Amino acid sequence: MSGTNDAVVLLLGELAALTKLEDGSPQSFRVRAYERARDAVRSLPVDLAGMEVADLKKVDGIGESTARKIREYVDSGTIAKLEDLRSRYPPELVELTKVPGLGPKTVLLLRDRLGVTSVDELKAALEAQQLRALPGLGERSEEKIARALERLGTYGKERRTPIADALPVGGQIVSALSNQPGVSHAAYCGSLRRFRDTVGDIDVLVTASDPGPLMETFTSLPLVRDVLASGDTKSSIIAAPDLQIDLR
Repeated sequence: MSGTNDAVVLLLGELAALTKLEDGSPQSFRVRAYERARDAVRSLPVDLAGMEVADLKKVDGIGESTARKIREYVDSGTIAKLEDLRSRYPPELVELTKVPGLGPKTVLLLRDRLGVTSVDELKAALEAQQLRALPGLGERSEEKIARALERLGTYGKERRTPIADALPVGGQIVSALSNQPGVSHAAYCGSLRRFRDTVGDIDVLVTASDPGPLMETFTSLPLVRDVLASGDTKSSIIAAPDLQIDLR
């Protein structure tokens, strides 16, 4: 993959993450469109710098709107939509969406009702037991979020694992999920796929006709040490050797 392609993969991933906050849903049409385009660029065998909008639209997974944004980046080095989203949703706020149990709507609720815009402010709000008074939450939700935050601090993304230790785990996960009924594609991505020296966590993408049973299988694998979150479209576990693995 070329340097331009690598950069576009990262930018499309950022667009998807920020659009989750703007749309209030990780499953909105625009979020899925950015994620499909990111995956398409990741497996593109040619340098997209030489491709015009019409060429990009021919790539399976890239629509016209996203093709124009890709071309905008190639021509100008920036994407106006992304800059606008960055100005409204700073990195500290986006980081909150990575806490299991905090979806985009809850993150915005915390910001609007409690002024929580960072992990440190979330910790303070939890210590003051402020989350339980918010609509749609409660004492049990507050306790779950506190435990998830504690686990992330113990294991999570701050801890780097050598690729020699992470690669066998990623391969084992992908192999186990690939053999499940209804699965048409499974692969690890992110820093593990790029063979970085160390990884913070492992991201696994799976295409399946029925994700429910697949998520149950994932959270019940023998190597699972702890389940951080389990849902219909995303689940997170801790696996030996103290690796967080996110399945989408």
